[in-house]
Amino acid sequence: MYPEYKLMLSGNYKYILMAKQTAFVGGSHYVITYDAVNFERKNPNCLGKLRSFAGQSSYNLFDQGENPKTCSLPELIRAQHFSILIRDDDDTKKMHVMLPKLDKDNEQITWKPVHDKEHMIEQFKQGKTKNMICLINKSPELNHLTKKYSLNFNGRVSQPSIRNLQLIDEDKNVCLQFG
Repeated sequence: MYPEYKLMLSGNYKYILMAKQTAFVGGSHYVITYDAVNFERKNPNCLGKLRSFAGQSSYNLFDQGENPKTCSLPELIRAQHFSILIRDDDDTKKMHVMLPKLDKDNEQITWKPVHDKEHMIEQFKQGKTKNMICLINKSPELNHLTKKYSLNFNGRVSQPSIRNLQLIDEDKNVCLQFG
């Protein structure tokens, strides 16, 4: 009844993980798991859940911990692994991706928002980005020969697609690309 998405390696079609939309009032809610059969949040193979809210272009990935509104033990509260905010900047849509920074041992800082105002997106909107890595999609540049906007994938992309994407850091370094 709800859509399922599988991530597999091309070539040998090796299964990596799966996401399945679940019932959630007020937005989309996907459970992401390494298990192709069991989609229970309490399953040890559950990576977490991706949530968005109706009318908002924002997404949050949480681990399988408990909702802070219903949990009294701080150690059981869910951790936030990343957030995505899509908004209109200068007449173009921009995707902002926020991740917790790494500590001195190269471990991801644990981000456990208890209140809505502590979520990465809310902190980002307030300019409080000290403990996060902020990435943004690279804007295409006008190719004067073709008179079309495009991104340089250094020969990696053979076909234009709206799904081709590059995320850059504050120094304009490409950190992630799909295409």
